[in-house]
Amino acid sequence: DPLCAGRLLGKGGSYGAVALIAFGCWAFGITTAQGGALTYSPETVSEAGANDGTVAGSIVIELTDDLFDPDVVAEDFVAVFNVPNGLTADLVRNSDTSITLSFIGTATKHEDRDDVSNLTVVFENNAFSVSGDASSVTGATKNDLGIDFRDAPRALVYDRTTFFESVANNGTID
Repeated sequence: DPLCAGRLLGKGGSYGAVALIAFGCWAFGITTAQGGALTYSPETVSEAGANDGTVAGSIVIELTDDLFDPDVVAEDFVAVFNVPNGLTADLVRNSDTSITLSFIGTATKHEDRDDVSNLTVVFENNAFSVSGDASSVTGATKNDLGIDFRDAPRALVYDRTTFFESVANNGTID
């Protein structure tokens, strides 16, 4: 049938381009893998309200146009760098397309000056079960995630119950 021969029938698919070509009236599928994309939300987590060095909240890593390998976390196909001393990165694979990054423990230094702005997540090739190629996945290396620590509240400490103005009579206290 001349209507069937050599006709491009369609493109699409959620994991890459798919072309169906008809020869005679038989269709053959050709799939080409294209990279996916990772999004991180939020990009910065904060110290807990207790101001004790623990971290509240977590970062959800979502993958589109690819799938996480079932063993992405168990086999260490993803790593987290620049984690403050006292904290441990905890990764949980929620689904084929979602991982949660949270932090366990207590940061040994957790003043505002100890903020982290270069928390880095790196996925290896084996992390992705469709493409198998981290270089084709946007965001497979992300080096600008953050942890925002708070300053401890400042308190006035004194050891007297009565204060006396200095002899200079200028408002200063002896």
